[in-house]
Amino acid sequence: RRTAGIAAPASVPTRVEGPKMSFDIPLSAYGRRVGPSRFSAGPLQEVMKQEGAHVMAQGVPPVTALPIASLSATLADGSTVELDAVETRNAQRYAPFAWAPLRSWLLEHVREQHSPPSEHWDVSITAGSMLGIDAVLRLLLDPGDAVLCEEFTFLASKDNLLAAGAPPPPPPPWSHAS
Repeated sequence: RRTAGIAAPASVPTRVEGPKMSFDIPLSAYGRRVGPSRFSAGPLQEVMKQEGAHVMAQGVPPVTALPIASLSATLADGSTVELDAVETRNAQRYAPFAWAPLRSWLLEHVREQHSPPSEHWDVSITAGSMLGIDAVLRLLLDPGDAVLCEEFTFLASKDNLLAAGAPPPPPPPWSHAS
Protein backbone atom coordinates (compact mmCIF):
# COMPACT_ATOMS: atom_id res chain seq x y z
CA ARG A 1 0.00 0.00 0.00
CA ARG A 2 1.37 3.42 -0.92
CA THR A 3 0.36 6.72 0.60
CA ALA A 4 1.67 10.02 -0.73
CA GLY A 5 4.53 8.22 -2.44
CA ILE A 6 5.68 6.48 0.74
CA ALA A 7 5.25 2.74 1.21
CA ALA A 8 3.28 1.88 4.33
CA PRO A 9 4.62 -1.36 5.85
CA ALA A 10 2.15 -4.26 5.83
CA SER A 11 2.67 -4.75 9.59
CA VAL A 12 1.27 -1.29 10.39
CA PRO A 13 -2.46 -1.17 9.62
CA THR A 14 -3.76 2.12 8.29
CA ARG A 15 -7.31 0.79 8.27
CA VAL A 16 -8.73 -0.60 11.49
CA GLU A 17 -11.74 -2.91 11.40
CA GLY A 18 -13.40 -4.83 14.17
CA PRO A 19 -16.78 -6.23 15.16
CA LYS A 20 -17.91 -2.88 16.60
CA MET A 21 -16.14 -0.34 14.38
CA SER A 22 -14.31 0.34 11.18
CA PHE A 23 -12.34 3.49 10.38
CA ASP A 24 -9.34 4.73 8.46
CA ILE A 25 -6.32 6.12 10.28
CA PRO A 26 -4.89 8.92 8.14
CA LEU A 27 -1.32 9.55 9.21
CA SER A 28 0.16 13.02 8.95
CA ALA A 29 3.01 13.75 6.53
CA TYR A 30 5.34 13.34 9.52
CA GLY A 31 3.82 9.96 10.42
CA ARG A 32 4.13 8.70 6.84
CA ARG A 33 7.71 9.99 6.60
CA VAL A 34 8.90 8.45 9.89
CA GLY A 35 7.20 5.05 9.54
CA PRO A 36 7.55 2.25 12.08
CA SER A 37 10.53 2.10 14.39
CA ARG A 38 13.36 -0.04 13.08
CA PHE A 39 14.61 -0.04 16.67
CA SER A 40 11.84 -2.09 18.25
CA ALA A 41 10.94 -4.34 15.33
CA GLY A 42 12.93 -6.34 12.87
CA PRO A 43 16.43 -7.78 12.76
CA LEU A 44 18.08 -5.08 14.90
CA GLN A 45 16.23 -6.28 18.01
CA GLU A 46 17.53 -9.81 17.54
CA VAL A 47 21.11 -8.58 17.18
CA MET A 48 20.73 -6.47 20.35
CA LYS A 49 19.77 -9.59 22.33
CA GLN A 50 23.02 -11.35 21.48
CA GLU A 51 25.47 -11.53 24.34
CA GLY A 52 28.50 -9.40 23.58
CA ALA A 53 26.78 -7.43 20.81
CA HIS A 54 27.65 -3.73 20.77
CA VAL A 55 24.80 -2.11 18.86
CA MET A 56 25.09 1.66 19.07
CA ALA A 57 21.96 2.31 17.00
CA GLN A 58 19.95 5.21 18.41
CA GLY A 59 22.27 5.54 21.40
CA VAL A 60 22.08 2.02 22.82
CA PRO A 61 25.04 1.70 25.20
CA PRO A 62 27.08 -1.48 25.37
CA VAL A 63 26.24 -3.68 28.38
CA THR A 64 29.69 -2.98 29.89
CA ALA A 65 28.79 0.72 30.14
CA LEU A 66 25.70 0.18 32.28
CA PRO A 67 26.45 1.39 35.82
CA ILE A 68 23.98 -0.57 38.02
CA ALA A 69 24.47 -4.30 38.70
CA SER A 70 21.22 -5.04 40.60
CA LEU A 71 18.45 -3.16 42.39
CA SER A 72 16.39 -3.55 45.53
CA ALA A 73 13.81 -1.04 46.74
CA THR A 74 11.56 -0.97 49.81
CA LEU A 75 8.08 0.40 49.18
CA ALA A 76 6.00 2.48 51.59
CA ASP A 77 3.97 -0.60 52.61
CA GLY A 78 7.20 -2.41 53.58
CA SER A 79 7.27 -4.76 50.61
CA THR A 80 10.37 -4.92 48.46
CA VAL A 81 10.98 -4.97 44.75
CA GLU A 82 14.14 -6.69 43.61
CA LEU A 83 15.67 -6.90 40.16
CA ASP A 84 18.34 -9.50 39.52
CA ALA A 85 21.39 -8.80 37.36
CA VAL A 86 19.67 -9.67 34.06
CA GLU A 87 16.52 -7.64 34.87
CA THR A 88 18.65 -4.68 35.96
CA ARG A 89 20.78 -4.85 32.83
CA ASN A 90 17.70 -4.99 30.62
CA ALA A 91 16.04 -2.12 32.50
CA GLN A 92 19.02 0.11 31.74
CA ARG A 93 18.79 -0.60 28.04
CA TYR A 94 16.29 0.91 25.68
CA ALA A 95 12.99 -0.08 24.15
CA PRO A 96 11.83 -3.70 24.29
CA PHE A 97 14.43 -4.77 26.85
CA ALA A 98 13.34 -2.30 29.49
CA TRP A 99 9.58 -2.26 29.05
CA ALA A 100 8.64 -5.69 27.70
CA PRO A 101 7.21 -7.07 31.00
CA LEU A 102 5.31 -3.84 31.74
CA ARG A 103 4.00 -3.66 28.17
CA SER A 104 2.78 -7.27 28.35
CA TRP A 105 0.95 -6.55 31.60
CA LEU A 106 -0.61 -3.37 30.14
CA LEU A 107 -1.81 -5.21 27.03
CA GLU A 108 -3.54 -7.85 29.15
CA HIS A 109 -4.98 -5.23 31.54
CA VAL A 110 -6.47 -3.15 28.71
CA ARG A 111 -7.81 -6.29 27.03
CA GLU A 112 -9.52 -7.46 30.26
CA GLN A 113 -10.76 -4.10 31.53
CA HIS A 114 -11.74 -2.30 28.34
CA SER A 115 -12.41 -4.93 25.64
CA PRO A 116 -11.08 -2.82 22.73
CA PRO A 117 -13.64 -2.75 19.89
CA SER A 118 -11.09 -3.79 17.25
CA GLU A 119 -8.48 -6.50 17.03
CA HIS A 120 -5.99 -3.90 15.72
CA TRP A 121 -4.99 -2.05 18.87
CA ASP A 122 -1.87 -1.68 20.94
CA VAL A 123 -0.43 0.20 23.89
CA SER A 124 2.44 2.65 23.94
CA ILE A 125 4.69 3.52 26.84
CA THR A 126 6.01 7.07 27.05
CA ALA A 127 7.96 9.09 29.59
CA GLY A 128 4.82 11.05 30.46
CA SER A 129 1.28 11.81 29.34
CA MET A 130 2.18 14.96 27.41
CA LEU A 131 4.91 13.11 25.49
CA GLY A 132 2.29 10.54 24.49
CA ILE A 133 -0.15 13.24 23.41
CA ASP A 134 2.61 15.00 21.46
CA ALA A 135 3.49 11.77 19.65
CA VAL A 136 -0.14 11.11 18.69
CA LEU A 137 -0.64 14.70 17.50
CA ARG A 138 2.50 14.55 15.36
CA LEU A 139 1.38 11.26 13.80
CA LEU A 140 -2.15 12.43 13.02
CA LEU A 141 -2.06 16.21 12.45
CA ASP A 142 -0.63 18.24 9.61
CA PRO A 143 -0.02 21.99 9.98
CA GLY A 144 -3.30 23.82 9.43
CA ASP A 145 -5.55 20.97 10.58
CA ALA A 146 -8.45 22.08 12.75
CA VAL A 147 -8.80 20.70 16.27
CA LEU A 148 -11.68 21.51 18.59
CA CYS A 149 -11.19 21.46 22.32
CA GLU A 150 -13.10 22.60 25.35
CA GLU A 151 -12.72 26.18 26.50
CA PHE A 152 -11.05 25.06 29.73
CA THR A 153 -8.36 22.74 28.42
CA PHE A 154 -5.02 21.80 29.94
CA LEU A 155 -2.57 24.42 28.67
CA ALA A 156 0.11 21.87 27.80
CA SER A 157 -2.36 20.23 25.39
CA LYS A 158 -2.89 23.57 23.68
CA ASP A 159 0.90 24.02 23.52
CA ASN A 160 1.20 20.61 21.84
CA LEU A 161 -1.51 21.58 19.32
CA LEU A 162 0.35 24.81 18.55
CA ALA A 163 3.61 22.92 18.09
CA ALA A 164 1.85 20.52 15.70
CA GLY A 165 0.70 23.51 13.65
CA ALA A 166 -2.95 22.96 14.52
CA PRO A 167 -3.87 25.82 16.86
CA PRO A 168 -7.20 25.37 18.63
CA PRO A 169 -9.79 27.98 17.69
CA PRO A 170 -10.32 30.84 20.12
CA PRO A 171 -13.21 30.41 22.56
CA PRO A 172 -16.50 32.00 21.50
CA PRO A 173 -16.99 35.61 22.65
CA TRP A 174 -19.99 34.75 24.83
CA SER A 175 -17.88 32.43 26.99
CA HIS A 176 -15.99 35.29 28.68
CA ALA A 177 -17.48 37.07 31.65
CA SER A 178 -17.67 40.83 31.21
